[in-house]
Amino acid sequence: MVTDSEVKQSVSTAAGEGSGTDGLAVRIRGLNHWFIPPTNVAPKLIIDGVDLDIPQKQFVAIIGSSGCGKTTLLNLVAGIDSPRMGTVESLSPEGKRLKQSDGGLGYMFARDALLPWRNLVKNVEYGLEVRGVPKPQRQAAAKRSIEIVGLTGSEHKYPAELSQGMRQRASLARILTADPSFLLMDEPFSALDAETKMDMQSEFSRIWELRPRTVLFVTHDITEAPLLADRVLIMSQGKIVRDIKVPFERPRIVDELRFDQAYVDFVHSLRDEFSNWSSLGRRAG
Repeated sequence: MVTDSEVKQSVSTAAGEGSGTDGLAVRIRGLNHWFIPPTNVAPKLIIDGVDLDIPQKQFVAIIGSSGCGKTTLLNLVAGIDSPRMGTVESLSPEGKRLKQSDGGLGYMFARDALLPWRNLVKNVEYGLEVRGVPKPQRQAAAKRSIEIVGLTGSEHKYPAELSQGMRQRASLARILTADPSFLLMDEPFSALDAETKMDMQSEFSRIWELRPRTVLFVTHDITEAPLLADRVLIMSQGKIVRDIKVPFERPRIVDELRFDQAYVDFVHSLRDEFSNWSSLGRRAG
């Protein structure tokens, strides 16, 4: 497993690199997106006039009520959907356009998408296999990622033999093996039981601090967003209505931060903000 000293050294080295001076990972201007129902019904506006910049290696969480546009925004950033109006650019640290097919973007969902006929190690190396990486290199990368997420010893087990928490760890290992500069995560821990969810939050924070990279993280959990992120966006009715800096320094030990009074107070204030915008959204709807 990764040691605390390795984490601290990595975060210290990356401290200047994540400040935004290296450029942007996301640039969104005048973004509007709507769905056209199959029946003769008026189009439904999902994203309404969003402008957003995310610096390289920043961890950004998005919270908002169901249907406010969080996942749609994530899909637009990923290039899964094309915007009806406006521009969305996802950029590498070198300023090049990113796409999932070249391994620059990693997308993790609430439920794992492991292939049931492939064992753990073959699932984890799958992305590199598709990209034509030679077998010895992809096996070495997969082994390292499996070690990082704490699944050493389970390499030859199939998804059906793994718990839900282990499958989510395997999904994370698969993304890490592809080594994307940008991670998109849509409620990746929401399907887990409470204890496993806390374990995954701690482990993912630890992994991120070992090698910081840009993260756009959608969650319904108001306590999770400030625990992991540098910045929290609140969405309501397709708009980003609040952009809040998280005040907690890195490196973080999230299992300790959970009980810090400053964190508890911040979560209360964030919940108040969220509730206000949610109630406004319900009245407008």
